[in-house]
Amino acid sequence: MSKLTKLNLVRLQWSRSIRGIAAVEFALTAPLFVLLLLGIITYGISIKEHGDAQEAIRAGAHAAMSDVRDTSAIQNVVYQALNSTKYRSRVNVKRSLRCDGADTTSVNCSDGRAAEEFVEINLRVFSNAELTGTPKIQKDVEVRVF
Repeated sequence: MSKLTKLNLVRLQWSRSIRGIAAVEFALTAPLFVLLLLGIITYGISIKEHGDAQEAIRAGAHAAMSDVRDTSAIQNVVYQALNSTKYRSRVNVKRSLRCDGADTTSVNCSDGRAAEEFVEINLRVFSNAELTGTPKIQKDVEVRVF
């Protein structure tokens, strides 16, 4: 056998042995890329939901500044801003009076001055982002309006 024939034979055997390598490499790396892509999408959805929750709580804070006493109206404003049909959420609005740093039920303090009013708005949003099969994420946002 000539040197050229031996060289061609070696080349042929080598090419046969590496034909399936690309397919095996793809089969091993493709699931990792898909998982990475799903993780990025889930993270993006979570960031958007957090932004929506902050917008809703901000709307509630604006409503609280105009009328502190109407807690149900504040709660409705938060739900409307959040578009409650899109997200599962829970809003708690608590109105409190405070004199000298202590909670009170009286409108006036013991020294005759008016008690400070403040509203605490708690919003809990249950995330819809579960593309990767991870458990649902809860986000808590709290704002206090004095």
